[in-house]
Amino acid sequence: INVMNEETKFWPKCQYECVQAFSEYAQARRSNSIRGLSFEFYDIAFLVSQLRTLNHCIGECLMNLPWPYIRNLPSFFYRIYVPLSSNCSSIMNSNFSSN
Repeated sequence: INVMNEETKFWPKCQYECVQAFSEYAQARRSNSIRGLSFEFYDIAFLVSQLRTLNHCIGECLMNLPWPYIRNLPSFFYRIYVPLSSNCSSIMNSNFSSN
């Protein structure tokens, strides 16, 4: 529960990023008649933008979790979401070797 309370500070930033992505999408839709590109292109661009934001939010949430709580996650989560520039890899290795 403490982790969730700490995360409430992070949600306004996530909301801002989502609103920004939606405004980019709306702007692309409005300029469609000028450039002559199809609506499908802008749908894909919007989805990519939303996925980028979602990936960022998931990464932030995982980085803020205490390590004992994520010890049992599948290893592909570490490869995707944990940056290599931190000391997290040494923590991961110690967790995997203890199993």
